[in-house]
Amino acid sequence: MEERLTFEEMKKRFPGKWVFVKNADADGPNIRSGEIICVCGDEEYGDKMVEMLRSGIDFKKFRTTHDFYGGFIYAENAATTIE
Repeated sequence: MEERLTFEEMKKRFPGKWVFVKNADADGPNIRSGEIICVCGDEEYGDKMVEMLRSGIDFKKFRTTHDFYGGFIYAENAATTIE
């Protein structure tokens, strides 16, 4: 694949997908552009992550869109974990 796209182009072309890139133009977690190595959905993410780690390629990965869930609970001694 190895097509270079901006982050905005990636979001439009691959909504709701995981995108793995190399040669990224990035500032920490903020990716401006990169060469696409592969694209996958949530169901394939684990296998693709293992494949990429084994490849030895220096890559960054991110999801083009995020689903945010929120709400209120009532529970005595409840704890919140943010991942």
